[in-house]
Amino acid sequence: MLSTLREVKRLSEQVGTINALHLKAKHACARQLCRVGYQPELLPVSVPVRGLAHPLLLRPATSDYLVFKQIYVEREYAPLDDFAPPELIVDCGANVGYTSAYFLSRFPNAQVIALEPDPSNAVLCRRNLEPYGDRVQLLERAVWSHPARLTLLHFGRLGDQGECGIQVFEADSSAADFPEHVHRGPNPPVPAGEVEALDIDAVIELGGGKPIDILKLDIEKSELVIFDNAALPWLERVKNIVIELHSSEASERFFRAMEPYVYDCGTSGELTICRNIKPRAAA
Repeated sequence: MLSTLREVKRLSEQVGTINALHLKAKHACARQLCRVGYQPELLPVSVPVRGLAHPLLLRPATSDYLVFKQIYVEREYAPLDDFAPPELIVDCGANVGYTSAYFLSRFPNAQVIALEPDPSNAVLCRRNLEPYGDRVQLLERAVWSHPARLTLLHFGRLGDQGECGIQVFEADSSAADFPEHVHRGPNPPVPAGEVEALDIDAVIELGGGKPIDILKLDIEKSELVIFDNAALPWLERVKNIVIELHSSEASERFFRAMEPYVYDCGTSGELTICRNIKPRAAA
C-alpha cells in the first residue's frame, strides 16, 4: 500500500492528483480482470501531462502504463533536455508515441521520424502524434540492418505488459526455430504477421539526407542485428544516440561498432546515451 501511495504521489506531480488516481485505478482494475480471465474493454484513457503540448492516450492493462512511467515519472530522457536544439530526431521502436511526444514538446522546432512495427501500437501512436501535425512522419515499419520483410512476434497475453516487447526476425512466419536475438522466456513467442523493415540509410534519406541529431533505438534486441557489422558508415551521419541495450552481447556489439568514434557516454535508467559522436580521425 505504501509503495502504491508513493507511486501515485510521483505520478500526480506529472498529471495531477485526480488524473493520477484515475489512471492508476483503471490500470490496476483492468490488469486484475485479466488475471481472473476477463477481457476488459481497452478504451484508452486521455492523460494531460506536465510539459507536453497535448494529452496522451494510454490503454489500461497494457505496457503503456509502464512506458509512461519510465518517460514521464522516472524521466529517463531528462539528460537530453540540455542538448542543442535538434532539427531531426529518429525514434526507432516508437511504441505508442510517448518518447516522440516528449521530444516534440521539449524541442518545438524539431522534426521526428517515428518507426513502429506493431499495428496495434502504431494505431495509438498515430493518435498520440496527430496533434503535432506535419512535424511527425510515422511509419509502420521496423528498423533492420538492411531492407527486408520481417515476422512480428508477440509474447504473453493481455495483462502481461508485453506490448512494448514486440520482436521481429527475418524468416518465414511458420519457422519453428527462432534466431539468437529472439527473447527466451516463460511465454513462447507467437508469430503475428509481417512487416517491412528499413535500414538506417533509408531513414536518413526519408529525412532529406540531413544528419540525425538524435537517434533513439529501443528495438527489443534487434540491435544485435543492426550492430553486428563493425563497419557502419551511417554512424558518421548521427550526432547523438539514445539506445536501450537488451543483453550483454548487444552491448558488446554496439560498443564495438562505436570504436571508430569518440563521444561522451552516460546512462539514464535503462538507456545508454552517446553524445557528440565524431569520427576519431576528426576529433
